[in-house]
Order: sequence, then C-alpha cells, then structure tokens
Amino acid sequence: MSNTTQAYWDVDGVSLQTYAFNITTLGGDRKAPPTLRGDDLTIPYRPGTVYVPKVANNRVLTLQMWVIGADENGNIKQDENSRRTFDYNWNKLRNLLWREGKQFTLTKRFWVPTADLTAAGVNTSALPKDGAWALYTASAKASFASGLSPDMGGPSRAAFTVDLLLSDPYFYSAPITHAFSMGTGGALPGPTKTFQVLGEARTTDIRFDVVGPLDSLRFTNQTPEPDLWMQYATSVADGDTAWIKVKDFKSVHTDASLTYTSSGYVNHFGDRFWFYLDPGTATVSLSAQAGTGTGTLTYSPAWI
Repeated sequence: MSNTTQAYWDVDGVSLQTYAFNITTLGGDRKAPPTLRGDDLTIPYRPGTVYVPKVANNRVLTLQMWVIGADENGNIKQDENSRRTFDYNWNKLRNLLWREGKQFTLTKRFWVPTADLTAAGVNTSALPKDGAWALYTASAKASFASGLSPDMGGPSRAAFTVDLLLSDPYFYSAPITHAFSMGTGGALPGPTKTFQVLGEARTTDIRFDVVGPLDSLRFTNQTPEPDLWMQYATSVADGDTAWIKVKDFKSVHTDASLTYTSSGYVNHFGDRFWFYLDPGTATVSLSAQAGTGTGTLTYSPAWI
C-alpha cells in the first residue's frame, strides 16, 4: 500500500490516505479544540454569575473524502473493472467507518519538534525525521456519527463526508513512565521529581503503580495552585502491590491471598478528578507515612 503523505490517518491500522481513497480536509474541526462542558453558577441577587471550571466535551470530526476506482497503489482500472474496483473500495471504507455498537481506533500522525519529545523522555531513534522535527503518532477512540452518502462524479468516482464522534475528545500518544523516590516519616510532600509533560491538553490518562511496604502513600502535583494530591489511605504491605487508574476512578490492590478493587481507599484534594497533569513543567512527589516501597507514574499525553 502507498500512502500519499507521511502524516497519514488510519483506522485500526488501515490507511485513509491512499491512491484509492483519501482525506481532503486540511483544517476546520480537525484543527479546532473541543467545546467546554459546564455552566457558571447563578446566585439570586448577585450580579452576573460565579465562574465554574469547565471540562472538555465530546466532539465530532468531519472528514471530507473521496474514493475512486483505483487500487491502493494508484493503478487505474479500465471499463467495467473500474466500477467494480470503486464498489470494492467504497465497501471497504464503509465497513471501516460504520460499525454498529462498536468504536474503532482512529490514529493520526503529526510533526513535533524532536527536542520537545526528547525533553519529555521519548526515545525518538525509531521515528521518521525531517530536520528538527519528528513524526509522532496519537490515537483516539471514534464511532460513526453520520455521513457516508456518496456524491457521484461519474461511474467510478465519488466525494463524501463522514462525521466521527470522539466520546473522549482527545488523541493519546504512547505512555511515558517516571519512577519516584520515596519520602518517609510523615514529611508531605516528600522528595520531588520535575519533568516535562508532553501534549496539548490536560491529561487524566494516568496510572500509578506502587510496591510495598508503604503506609498512606500520597502523590502530590505541586504545579497547580493550590497543590493537587491523591492519597491511597491504607497500607500496602511488603510484597503487596496496588495500581490506581485516574481516568477510570479505579484502584486495585493485590496482597498475598487475593486481588480486590480498592477505590474506596483513594482520597484527593484540589480538583474533582483524582489527579491530572497539564502540558509543560510538572513537579510531582511520592511520599508516605512509613515504608520503603517504590512507585511509578505513567501518563499518556493528550493531543487535540
């Protein structure tokens, strides 16, 4: 298969930018950020409203596309074979983008300064390069919203639009992990780690993994004002493990005898979400009332 651009999009690994069918949209809602969900608070007899922080809403991406009676390498079929190839290409696209009761993985490629990726801890050795830029990849979960009605321009050519719903409005790139030293003896926060958070938007796609012994461990993001912290308010014994997935509001604890959901042990302060990371410099610590265990923070950068 020949792609018409290095920065192509694909659905579940199948390119949308070939010589048989392609995306023509260059801007519009592909470049726009998601709308924000939420309303300010109205208080009787108080002028105006009280600001309430908003969160990103779901969004619809509209792709303008075309399909012709050629194979994916651009070989044009003649006579009846051209129409048959067109039908084959159209059915392939329709089956990629229209799936009842299912989401698919929509992946895009885009150029990012190599220095930004390196500063965030990304190994860029295997990425395509163009001068000071590297070709990076991020994926979103999408589902069919509307469209896929072809406007025929002859027996073997059509243009159409398709609306794709992103219930989570962001694309996420490969996870990045940071390991932490442990502060003990009740000093909160403990030793800190400063690192560059990659992406274009706040991410809550964060997972913490800890190994005991630890008692009442706490992760603190010292970058916001006030501090944002999340506490696992129970003991993780020597050899036990626990993991916390912020986006799913879920934690799981594994001890010597069983594995069980432990979300009720999570306390937090500073935001309705348990934890988040904004793009840019972040200073985060892991500390505990007692123990000598270890912890890691793994996040997936969010892109618009």
